[in-house]
Amino acid sequence: MNPLVSFFIIAIVTFSIPLMLMRYGKNFLIGLMPIYLITANVFAESFFTFYGTIQSLAVPIYCGTFLLTDILSEYYGRKESQKAVWLGFAGQIFFVLMMFIIINSDILPDKLAVYQSTFKVIPRLILGSMIAYLVSQFMNVYFYNKIWDITGRTDKGLFWRNNISTILAQFLDTTIIMFVAFYNSPPFETTAKLWAFIFTTWLFKVVVAYIDFPFMFASKKINNAK
Repeated sequence: MNPLVSFFIIAIVTFSIPLMLMRYGKNFLIGLMPIYLITANVFAESFFTFYGTIQSLAVPIYCGTFLLTDILSEYYGRKESQKAVWLGFAGQIFFVLMMFIIINSDILPDKLAVYQSTFKVIPRLILGSMIAYLVSQFMNVYFYNKIWDITGRTDKGLFWRNNISTILAQFLDTTIIMFVAFYNSPPFETTAKLWAFIFTTWLFKVVVAYIDFPFMFASKKINNAK
C-alpha cells in the first residue's frame, strides 16, 4: 500500500475512535491516551519518503493524543485533560520498565535477539517522547484554555482553539523529541538533516491538525446529542 494512503487511513481511524468512545464518558477517552502513545512509540521508525523528506506513519497516531486532550478540555475541563496527560506518562513508564525487564531476562536466545533488535532505539524514543509529551501536552492544554478565554464557546472559536493550540504545541513536541531521540543517529547524521526532518514533520502535523478539525467539530454534535 502506498505509504501516503496508509498515512491518511491511520489518521482517519485514529481520529474516529475518540468520537466512538465519547458516548461512554470521559474515562474511556482518558484511557485511550496511553494506548495511542505506546503505539506511536513502537511504530515511530515506520519511515517513508515524501518529496525528498523523511516522514513517519506514526505521526497521525501521536497527533491523536492532541485531539484527545482538546476533546477533554472542551467538554470536561482542564483537570480531566491533565489526567489524561499523566495517565499517558504513567503508561510510558510502565512500558519502559517491562521492556527493560524482558530484554534483560534469560528467555530463548532467538526471541531475545528479536526483542533486542526491535527495542534497541526505543529507550531514546521513549525518553524523548516523555519529555516532549509532558511539555507539549501541558502547553496544548494551556494554549487551548487561554484561546477559549478569548473566543468563548463558539463554533468559530472552536476552530481557532483546536488548531492554534495543536499547531504551537506540536512544534514544541517535534523539536524536543527529534533532538532527544534522533540527534546524531541514522538517518539524521547531521543537524541540517534533523532540522529539515523537524520542519517537514511539523508541517505534516499542521496538515493533520486541519484534518482532525472536522472530527473535533463532529465531537460537538455528539456531545450535544448525549
